[in-house]
Amino acid sequence: MKLLKAVQYELGYTELKQINAGKSPFITQHIIPPAHRFGQAAIPAVLIGFYSYSQSGITAAANVLQKPLPFNWISELFNNATPDLLVRIATYAQVQHPESFLLSRLQDIAYEVIRSIKKHLGPRAKPLNVRQYLATQKKDILKYLPSALSLDILLNDPSLCTTVASQEKPQNLHYILGDNFPGTIH
Repeated sequence: MKLLKAVQYELGYTELKQINAGKSPFITQHIIPPAHRFGQAAIPAVLIGFYSYSQSGITAAANVLQKPLPFNWISELFNNATPDLLVRIATYAQVQHPESFLLSRLQDIAYEVIRSIKKHLGPRAKPLNVRQYLATQKKDILKYLPSALSLDILLNDPSLCTTVASQEKPQNLHYILGDNFPGTIH
């Protein structure tokens, strides 16, 4: 089950677009209508917040299963970076809502993430199951995460970088230059 699709569907957001599948951020940002940009930014951002949080330790993963709702998940996931996250999402989505409104919408997404995780993992889930499940979802989530949010920097985790250049694997220099120089041994 794709967690991102489940959350998007349950909350009634328009279907999100894959924007990090080899296309430049400039082109992809313009194919998403402004009315859909909030969901496009907010859902993957909150999901990546949960991923990063759960990978920080077994206690954090246990919190995902045990903290009662309502709970201020956005502050828990993003700590002191929450105001910066709100600005980044508002800027990307081109909205001028008050911070409290944006925080409330992000909180709704967080609650649905918790419900979806618990539903998928079942009542006997352990913290390790949460960590593993979110780790399996990471690659899919990153396909939808706008690189303009720079969550890799915000969360200090280079593995979250969504720019095309960072997704390219470096090739062996010998392989690239191979037949271009006489006397090269293969």
